[in-house]
Amino acid sequence: VHWPNMSVGVSRGKAVRWAWEVAPREAGTCGLASARDARGYAARLAGRRLEFVGDSSVRLVAAAALRLAEPSLRQTARFERHAGFSFQAGCPGGRVSFRWAPFASNLSAVVDGEWWRRGTLPNAAVLGAGLWDLLWGGSGDGGDVSPQRYAAEVVNALRAARRRAPAASLAWLDLPAMVTHKQLSERKRARMTEVRARALNAAARRAVEADADLAAHVAWLGLHGASEGCGEACTMEGIHYSNQTYEVV
Repeated sequence: VHWPNMSVGVSRGKAVRWAWEVAPREAGTCGLASARDARGYAARLAGRRLEFVGDSSVRLVAAAALRLAEPSLRQTARFERHAGFSFQAGCPGGRVSFRWAPFASNLSAVVDGEWWRRGTLPNAAVLGAGLWDLLWGGSGDGGDVSPQRYAAEVVNALRAARRRAPAASLAWLDLPAMVTHKQLSERKRARMTEVRARALNAAARRAVEADADLAAHVAWLGLHGASEGCGEACTMEGIHYSNQTYEVV
């Protein structure tokens, strides 16, 4: 993925329009004429359910997938904070859904509970959480979450997803880059640091790769690399990034 101008994104409180493109070699590999080939993307969703479970970063990736699959929703779809959504998208039978689960420890319960109760399983799922683990501790108790504890919760969640939907394509979304000096509260600046985010990402990846089944069946989505590559200009508050950053993922 190429950023024509790495300095643009969000500047002085205003969104700046910028573009990205897929190099021809990668476009061929992905089977898309371009990164915004909505018809090709939508066709791949025909009859398939794409589910996202996790925190606000996962919600933003879900919204990016929805924009690509169903451009007609760009002006009408509305997303509430700390809430899920579900929209028909793409060709007939396609659906993009998001389930709110802000802590890594919430993911297993959502996967085990909601997927079982609904009786319909996703064809593909993206899981990810960790922003609230950084800010509030692993269970919202205010204590520090250790990388080892966080990694164990990630593995538990992915194992639950494999158990409930063994035929689904699974992916884990890692934590974005933290730009501490832009964050809006003292607590965030103290706790949501780049060092801590990197530590959680590294521990989770080691744990997933150490599990033979997960290593073979879970893709790693690098939001950290995409947000770091876009740079500080692409975030207004040091945690969430411009829409295009999530489309890259």
